[in-house]
Amino acid sequence: MNTLTFTKVLAGAGSLILLAVAIRHLMGMDVVRDVAANVDNDLVQHGLITLWAMIAFHLIFIAVLAFGASFYRSKACAAFLMAFGVWVVLDGAVVWTHVGLVESVPMLLGSGILYLIAGTVLRRAARVA
Repeated sequence: MNTLTFTKVLAGAGSLILLAVAIRHLMGMDVVRDVAANVDNDLVQHGLITLWAMIAFHLIFIAVLAFGASFYRSKACAAFLMAFGVWVVLDGAVVWTHVGLVESVPMLLGSGILYLIAGTVLRRAARVA
């Protein structure tokens, strides 16, 4: 397996995991709406629902961009993959710290690590080319 294919596989796996987290997040919207309905403050009530959905859309955006970046042998795309990896690992760490070890934490950490590895592999390949 050549380097670019390996990078695509790593980024693809990371993106699939991230998409699964986003789908699970969107599937929890009913619970968030129920909880938000009990909040007296309109701003907080609508903010909870909006933030919950926005997080899922950000994860989808990152998953698509990261997978797309894996198709190009360049230092810039490698940097994007590594940045997304750090971002997603930090998201997992923040969730773990504030919510606990829920199902999405290992998924976020795994996805971020796959992006970091893919970015590192791609960076090495871009230096050689």
